[in-house]
Amino acid sequence: MAIIAVALLGLVFASCPAHAAEPFTAWLAGLRAEALRAGISPAAVKMGLDHAHLVPEVMARDRHQPEMTLSFGRYRALLVSPVRVAEGQRWLAAERSVLARVSHRYGVPPALIVALWGIESDYGARTGSFAVVPALVTLAYEGHGARARYFRGQVLYALRIIAREGVPPVTLRGSWAGAMGQNQFMPSTYWDYAVHFAGAGLPNIWTSKADVFASAANYLSQVGWRRGAGWGVPVRLSRPVDPAQVGDDVNRPLSAWRRIGVRPLAGHRFPSWLERRAALVLPQGAKGPAFLVGPNFRALMNWNRSVFFGISAGLLADRIGRR
Repeated sequence: MAIIAVALLGLVFASCPAHAAEPFTAWLAGLRAEALRAGISPAAVKMGLDHAHLVPEVMARDRHQPEMTLSFGRYRALLVSPVRVAEGQRWLAAERSVLARVSHRYGVPPALIVALWGIESDYGARTGSFAVVPALVTLAYEGHGARARYFRGQVLYALRIIAREGVPPVTLRGSWAGAMGQNQFMPSTYWDYAVHFAGAGLPNIWTSKADVFASAANYLSQVGWRRGAGWGVPVRLSRPVDPAQVGDDVNRPLSAWRRIGVRPLAGHRFPSWLERRAALVLPQGAKGPAFLVGPNFRALMNWNRSVFFGISAGLLADRIGRR
């Protein structure tokens, strides 16, 4: 991922030692046989795997990912920087027409689409230069257990993309972890959620902004984003809250939160979409900032399973939209 390491914004996997149980050539032969059994065309398997190889730089990055030691304050400052906000506002204005059409179709606010685009690829400026298939092959071979199975599955999805779209593997470029295009979608996410926005055709999340925006919005819509509602709001606590009542999975009516001292910030009101179901999130503990989040927060958590990410992405969208 651009700007922030993939360990912070995308897949979070512990690095692991090199695969030692099976020579790479034998392992690759097994993968080739699995792909054919899965119904992927022999031509696509040949095209994708004939020149597959281990990538030393992918191994090095995988084994030396930064430790997850950022505080929420530091994490938020990196994601919701003044530069990223200003660039997001510029792109929101420049692409207003297509963003409005995408938002109308999928029910996702334009500012949120732009915010996710900015976080994932610095508004399309940093999409990665690694060949996706060799990167995924390297991670699948180097991994073990669930991690190896995950990346092995991603290789199969990449081969399906090659088969469906008839593209040479060299054109599939992305991050060292195999995330592709301006959305930084993994191959399975691309397969399931990427869309071509205007007319017939295949999704192009590498160079078509309309497809980038529509694919992001389609993903959020499919995983539960509710039209007309936001993600959450900053709040203040008039008295300490029982820790057992904190967490994005502890949902209560807004009236219940009011009774235990959760208040809107000065000059603000609680939005109506929080009335029936809201959760209290304290990303920095009892003495840090507090947020009431609605059901749409779960959609952001599907994008990246990190409370830090969900809140920061929502705050960036709010700033871009000048809320």
